[in-house]
Amino acid sequence: MSESPVKRLRHPHKTPDFIRLLSLPLSLNEASRRLHMDYPAISNWLMRFRQLIVQNDPEGVWLPRVKLGLRYRPVDTCERCGYHGALHFGGFAPGRRRRVICPECARTWMIDDESDHSMEVHLAYDPALTAARRTRRAGRDAPEHRAPERGLLLVAARVQPPSRVDLAASVVQMPLKPAARTRLRKSQSGAQPDAADDSVLTAFLAAQLEQAQSLDLQPPACAHCNSGHTRLHREPRTPAEVPHFICRDCGRTFSRLTGTALERARHRDVVAALVPLLSRNVTFSDAARALGTTPVFVNARVNRFRQWLRVLDPGGDMEARIRIWGPQ
Repeated sequence: MSESPVKRLRHPHKTPDFIRLLSLPLSLNEASRRLHMDYPAISNWLMRFRQLIVQNDPEGVWLPRVKLGLRYRPVDTCERCGYHGALHFGGFAPGRRRRVICPECARTWMIDDESDHSMEVHLAYDPALTAARRTRRAGRDAPEHRAPERGLLLVAARVQPPSRVDLAASVVQMPLKPAARTRLRKSQSGAQPDAADDSVLTAFLAAQLEQAQSLDLQPPACAHCNSGHTRLHREPRTPAEVPHFICRDCGRTFSRLTGTALERARHRDVVAALVPLLSRNVTFSDAARALGTTPVFVNARVNRFRQWLRVLDPGGDMEARIRIWGPQ
């Protein structure tokens, strides 16, 4: 390792974990969070490992496989103004459909189609080159191995929104704490409190909660006006925060939590633990005892979940699966 470009890198015990990330299309912010390293250190590691790959692979077979930190912009033609060139990413629309923005007229459209297809992309940002310039300014030698300027983006075929499909997934069932007296919901069928939750509703909401708490810095569509003309406003400052964005059309700030059941929730873990109880025939008081909170909190969050499900699933199929009950 005496002649290796990575010989002076600190924290060598993290090398195996870093190597696993080289082929993943992750941002360096996400990589630094996973490895608990700061951004300059991660970019320096990327620069040195790419130098190592070039030294040992003169034919250039392996360097194009390094995707960590690279940002590409899709190339297409705008049907409104006729612009042809690199487009801006506009985040994701409902159903995880990828949106692009024309830099000339700000028109937005989806790039998915009825079938899988490839789309040309151009390199927009290479963090290894930034690290090389920073190293040279400090008076040290640094390589400059550019990533491929162009490539192909595989766009998956348009799929039906998750709210319309059967999400078969196993979930961990959280048992309710026994109470001295269990109130039974009065009905003609004499329904009893359920021992298991609805796996379809639970899996659907669990996936939505995970997406809402994503730390991805790629701006999504505006949560207020649904415009794709958005940008990053503030990165997370603490582990409990999520990225905040700002809309250039309506001027309002938002995050992925805006409009969800997690909006303004201090204890997100409690809200997530409430999900398996939504489809059980239990009272707000039973759920509150199981979660260690109050019936008022459960009532407020159930209403939030109902409002959110009306947006995610306008047909009402998912909301109809909610069976938890109490004073409205």
